[in-house]
Amino acid sequence: MMKIIKILIIINFIVLLTGCGSSTTVNNFAPRKDATYFSNDGLISVEYKTDSDGKLIEINIDRLLTIEEMIYLNPNINYDYELEGFTEDIFTTPRFSCTNYNGMKIPINIEIGNTRYKYDDTRCQYRVVDNYNEYKSGFSASFTYDLDETIKESKNTKISIIIYNPAELVSFIEIYELQNTVEGLGVYSIIINSDRNGFDSELVNYYRDMSIYEQLYLKHQENDAAMSEIKGVSTDINLADLANLTESIPLIDDFIEIYAIEIQAIEELQDEIGVNFSDDEETNDDESPVEEN
Repeated sequence: MMKIIKILIIINFIVLLTGCGSSTTVNNFAPRKDATYFSNDGLISVEYKTDSDGKLIEINIDRLLTIEEMIYLNPNINYDYELEGFTEDIFTTPRFSCTNYNGMKIPINIEIGNTRYKYDDTRCQYRVVDNYNEYKSGFSASFTYDLDETIKESKNTKISIIIYNPAELVSFIEIYELQNTVEGLGVYSIIINSDRNGFDSELVNYYRDMSIYEQLYLKHQENDAAMSEIKGVSTDINLADLANLTESIPLIDDFIEIYAIEIQAIEELQDEIGVNFSDDEETNDDESPVEEN
């Protein structure tokens, strides 16, 4: 009887250990992360979320637009906009040295979140203003925006063109909402030339291409395997079929060249919240340098 009890105890112990081992999931990311990452160059935003096990479950990659791009590339802005009873200028033309787009018009006032800005052409930047549309003194550079600078805010932050009309009870009036990312502006990444009669580069379906990249990254939970699949290299190669393998066909042509800054941003994010990625520069502490005679 005692022998049977001992056997049952051992079996239960083995089952318990097996259950504990199987419940431990090793994932690549720090758990319970939910934020927006901005790349070191300030050009890419990556919204992401990890679960309690450190698995990446949501990701959205988007290219940020500069302030001048947000305005210049937006086809919905009417530069002849009129507001009843308002006779002041809504738009102004920045001087040549302030912008990359000759002759473009920009709004005098914009609002980012709950903060209002007015353009200062002497500094080529938007500066914070008070309730009377006067520049606030003592604000650091973090409260100003150059025309060629991106706005590093989440997609939940509203950005608008506003008008200051002191004659009204509500003196600041919103007339247009602006998009600060490529996906927000439209599915195609379009850069129009300075003559506005053509495009500087081929049309790229940014939304589609990033959706493919995002889904593959979620599938593999790391960048190397996702990139291999985009390049048409299968992650499941049957060694018996090596003789029959043909040239790989990429899912997206020239992906590395077109989306170099997006790929770099994902590598940075991986370094930021990744916890189980191996270091390529592994060193052996037991090895000592050999002296040459």
